[in-house]
Amino acid sequence: MELDAQARSKLGSALRNFDTWAQVRGGKKRYNPLEPWVKEYPHWDKLGAAFVFFLESRPPDLWNERDIALAHKAVLTDWAHHRLLRSVPDETIARLALQDFPDEAVRMHLQAKSRNIADVTVRIFVLEHFYENDPSESLRDEAVQSLIKNKWDKTEECVKEWWQTGDEYKQLTVLKALSNAKSPLLNEYMEKVAQSDNPSLQKVAQGLTNKSINEFLSSIHTDQKTD
Repeated sequence: MELDAQARSKLGSALRNFDTWAQVRGGKKRYNPLEPWVKEYPHWDKLGAAFVFFLESRPPDLWNERDIALAHKAVLTDWAHHRLLRSVPDETIARLALQDFPDEAVRMHLQAKSRNIADVTVRIFVLEHFYENDPSESLRDEAVQSLIKNKWDKTEECVKEWWQTGDEYKQLTVLKALSNAKSPLLNEYMEKVAQSDNPSLQKVAQGLTNKSINEFLSSIHTDQKTD
């Protein structure tokens, strides 16, 4: 048996064992990965080892449809509790995250894991992939917030583009991302909020700073004069 066929067989068997356990534990044929008892599965180590063996036998960029379906099922077993991917190397996580999985829950899980990739260059590359290519608006927004937090070199260009759309949701995302990243650009965009007549933006801005817009801007101008 060829290595990749052996790896498929091993992972398939491990997934069937998990399904059998989940059906008994959950008391029904279909289980919800969000159920807290999913993390009680006693053989995550075996399933994880089978998944790593599968991943190492054939790089994700060479997968066929059958491989993608198998990996998709494996990630879905535990996208809520993060047991399966603990033993998967960062490089493989990155390759997995670059695959176009059809299920948004799988892509969401892989994006979350990608935020913890140790190599900042690789981490940003993967997050940029989500920002530029993911069909889900919410995942693209999450990617932007993570990128800005990682001091992305395209932050200024991106937030300017998003703000100019006039789309309230994108503008709120910009404010939250800049605030979470403690970006110096936040001051500039708080000025824009102050000049707008959008109560939603002003309410969010006030919540982010725990001050009214005018109080926040006044404190900035005071600091600038002191400097």
